Parts: sequence; C-alpha cells; structure tokens
Amino acid sequence: MRKFLRKHIYLVFIMPALLWILVFTIYPFLYSFYISVTDMNLLRMGQFVTGFALAYLFHKKRFLSGLGRTSVIMLLISFVLTLIYMFVFRGG
Repeated sequence: MRKFLRKHIYLVFIMPALLWILVFTIYPFLYSFYISVTDMNLLRMGQFVTGFALAYLFHKKRFLSGLGRTSVIMLLISFVLTLIYMFVFRGG
C-alpha cells in the first residue's frame, strides 16, 4: 500500500479537483438533462416524455436564434476577459 501511494501520489492531489468537477459540473448537467426529458414538478417525480420536447425546440427558429446569440455573446465576453487578463495581470 505504501509503495502504491508513493508511486501514485499525484492521485492525492488530483482527486479533490476531480471530485469538485464531478459534483459541481457533471452531476448538475446530467440532472438538468433528466429534468428536460421528463414532466417533473415539485410534487412528484416525472415520467419520461421522450425527446419530442427537445426536438421541438431545435426546430424553432426563435430558439436557435437565441442559442446562436448567446453563444456569440459568451465567446466575446470570454475573449475580452482573456485580453484583460493578458494585459493587466501578465503584462502582455
């Protein structure tokens, strides 16, 4: 056991980060997908309603337009924040 720990000490440092990612990123993503394909409400667990609701959304022009605009805005914001970080903190 001690030999294993000495050889794989990096796992001790990686596991908290992986646990954080699992708990705060992957689980909420999967749970929100579960909610989107069921008719769940606060009083009862949902029944599976297939992917028709999602397919319906992806055929609506208004939804696709909003999704595209949101993507562009997020890319622009991330680009601006990257530039600010580069020039202010890194002295770029």
